[in-house]
Amino acid sequence: ASEINDKDSGKFYAAWMLVSGGLFGLVLTADAFNLFVFLEISALSSVILIGMGAGTDRRALVAGYHYLVIGAVGATFYVIGVGFIYAMTGTLNMGDMAARIPEAGGNAVLYVGFGFMVAGMLVKAAIFPVHIWLPAAYSYAPSAVSTLLAAIATKAALYVLARILFTIFGGVPEIVDIAVTNVIVPLAIGGIFVGTIMAIYEADIKKMFAHSSVAQIGYIALGLGLATPAGISAGFIHIGNHALIKGGIFMAIGGFVAALGARASLDNITGIGRRMPLTATAFLICGLSLAGLPLTAGFISKLYLVRAILETESYLILALVLISSALSVVYLWKIMEVMWMQPAPVRSPKLVENPAIYLPLWIVAFGNIWFGIDASWLVAAARFASTALLGGGA
Repeated sequence: ASEINDKDSGKFYAAWMLVSGGLFGLVLTADAFNLFVFLEISALSSVILIGMGAGTDRRALVAGYHYLVIGAVGATFYVIGVGFIYAMTGTLNMGDMAARIPEAGGNAVLYVGFGFMVAGMLVKAAIFPVHIWLPAAYSYAPSAVSTLLAAIATKAALYVLARILFTIFGGVPEIVDIAVTNVIVPLAIGGIFVGTIMAIYEADIKKMFAHSSVAQIGYIALGLGLATPAGISAGFIHIGNHALIKGGIFMAIGGFVAALGARASLDNITGIGRRMPLTATAFLICGLSLAGLPLTAGFISKLYLVRAILETESYLILALVLISSALSVVYLWKIMEVMWMQPAPVRSPKLVENPAIYLPLWIVAFGNIWFGIDASWLVAAARFASTALLGGGA
């Protein structure tokens, strides 16, 4: 990563591997406390990676600190909730918890533990209005780190939220219904609009797509909040597709930053589509996918989410989702206009593309097209996961 000092490369790759290891452990464990441990291994290593952006922008240190403090609050809430549920069930295994929780009936401890666990994951997932750490963390981190966080790391908390709602507490649907109806769905819709509107008014490209991620997290949370097989499947489909979309976008932005030697903004990427055609074309494909253009992965996500909403006959939610999708075209058009339709500044220096990112960038860009044409594998995996969750399997 060109934004990382050579002397820090060892620390960078060590932290990167810890993030990856934490995420792998997170999805493999069936223990509620070990899940917390793996989540924190990933989160604390992410703080180190964000802080390494201080070599080019000292604001990365503040962003990393905010990530640490707010993430610690979320983790504390979660582990307090686990403590309450453990005191009531005598086990930390999620399958055993799921079997014993229905026996507790309307025990107040159950509601308190559930509330703490859900609140903790909403904070960790950067759900509106506790999303304030995310734009700065994505924006001031090195571009490679922004790619990792946007594509994979932030989704971990949404995965944990799904396990809480449908694995651990799946046997007490009345509690889950209270959370999704009164908390998760309203906050998800709020995040969709706040993230989109903030992106429209942002000039810094990385921060623009960081705000966009707040909106996309809202779409995923909305799918989970529908609490139906179709809704949960739609949420999982968008987790996969959004990883492709934002992975490609932030990778391309990293290429722009390396070539410009400065932060990418609407002011200095004028005409960059002709000056860096390979990188900019891949960026364009991922941007069109984010907008939900047919034959792209983003369209598949929106299609399955709309179908899930129609199944629940929630027409107000459907209208809000369609309006927010239309608004997202505004900030995407701003970028595309500057990149492709405006001439490069007079006497602008020649920009050299970074061949090292061609292969991964174009694999991701091609993936956005591939899953827009044939998403059968991803859809089948998402449906299998939603069925397993609603069946109470650990």
